[in-house]
Amino acid sequence: LTKYLRTRGVMAGTLSSLPVQAPKAVKIPIISIPKPVVYGAGKGKKHVILVDCGLKENILRSLLALDLQVKRVPYNYDFLGENYDGVVLSSGPGDPADYTETIAITKKVLAGSKPLLGICLGNQIMALASGGTTYKLKFGHRGHNQPCQEDASKRCVITSQNHGYAIDEKALPAEWRVSYRNLMLHYNFPPYSV
Repeated sequence: LTKYLRTRGVMAGTLSSLPVQAPKAVKIPIISIPKPVVYGAGKGKKHVILVDCGLKENILRSLLALDLQVKRVPYNYDFLGENYDGVVLSSGPGDPADYTETIAITKKVLAGSKPLLGICLGNQIMALASGGTTYKLKFGHRGHNQPCQEDASKRCVITSQNHGYAIDEKALPAEWRVSYRNLMLHYNFPPYSV
């Protein structure tokens, strides 16, 4: 099974001792909190909106360590009429194109002047909101040893990633630039030799 996936790429499947029909396309559900939660109320001078698209808790802990007030909101929550100093779009599972409500809100944030940071899936949502496109990776970027190169300095760093999709650099608007490239994707290396 491992060799099969390593040569053919990620695919849906079923393990069973009984005969089964071919699995249908599986859509990963969007994981988010049901309603907004404020952390560090009355703390910090800056108020950050943290859009939960399946957020890793360490992102929240890291923001709170910066002495910020953080309002964690569901992926489809419209916060545009609220008072905030910046927005963070979290990581999360699935196809970034499925986050249509998040993309629509992000388009409006991009049209404004407030800082916006996207982490993993959040970065892909920013690309889609700007008119770019994403695509499914054959194998995905999975693991703690993903080599990335900073475009300006050509220095390499080792990163931890868990991506099933990537941004199509050619589809980004002219004013956007790539700051880091995953070298496994850039040089089209297979994830492992068979």
